[in-house]
Amino acid sequence: MRYQKDYQKISLAGLGTTQFWSSAPPEALSCVREALGSYGLTLIDTAEMYACGMCEKRLEKALRDIPRDSYYLLDKVHPESVMKHRLRKSVTDSLQRMRTDYFDLYLLHWREDVNLEEFVDEIEEIRREGLIREWGVSNFDIHDMKDLLAIPGGENCFCDQILYNLMTRGPEYDLLPFLREHGIMPMAYSSLGSAYRSDASVRKNPVIQKICEENGITRQALMLGFVTRFNDCPALFSTSSLSHLKTNLAFADFDIMPYMDAIDREFPPPSKAEPLDKI
Repeated sequence: MRYQKDYQKISLAGLGTTQFWSSAPPEALSCVREALGSYGLTLIDTAEMYACGMCEKRLEKALRDIPRDSYYLLDKVHPESVMKHRLRKSVTDSLQRMRTDYFDLYLLHWREDVNLEEFVDEIEEIRREGLIREWGVSNFDIHDMKDLLAIPGGENCFCDQILYNLMTRGPEYDLLPFLREHGIMPMAYSSLGSAYRSDASVRKNPVIQKICEENGITRQALMLGFVTRFNDCPALFSTSSLSHLKTNLAFADFDIMPYMDAIDREFPPPSKAEPLDKI
């Protein structure tokens, strides 16, 4: 796949930054440092829209004094910034808030009414200047990806970050196969559900409970194991609890494949194409 070389730099689990939305509590700072230092995570995800840039500033505090080449930093631009011709300003402002010279990956957060040709032209120029290493998109469905790939330079898209988890399996029907066919890395956000999408159906499911009990893992570890089961789709999650960080990352020692038939019966894969769900 096109991303094979750079993909090796990206851990299969990545830490989101919603824990920094309202403040930067000490344990949240410690979670980031522990994730990188003790658990081998490299992938860190943020966006300019998260708390209007405050998440970036608080994340910078957590990353301070950690060697820059030891983690993979992902940021995202709001489509409004692109439509108002502020893409370059968004990149440089986010770099300033993060006190770094470059982003490893920079994504268009949604498509909305963005002129994709103009976006690709400018983001490619920004990439050539070294402000970003790779660029990609988020919340792009298969028809969006086809539109993007039809544009000169669109084939340089590195990643499509999408809502994908055990409760939201629609991308498995056509989008994930399309991304893999074209060498574009899928990445899942809200891998454990979110404040907007409860994981109650997983939490209350007796089959899931039994699998977790048999393997001594939490449902969160199982859900991360589900998203990452093919070793090519990093799973983003957020936590400000050191104990949760440890139990979540137990997915790395759990083989979910022997249980997939039982899981499929409880949470069936899609039988037809479905519009991409988004948050």
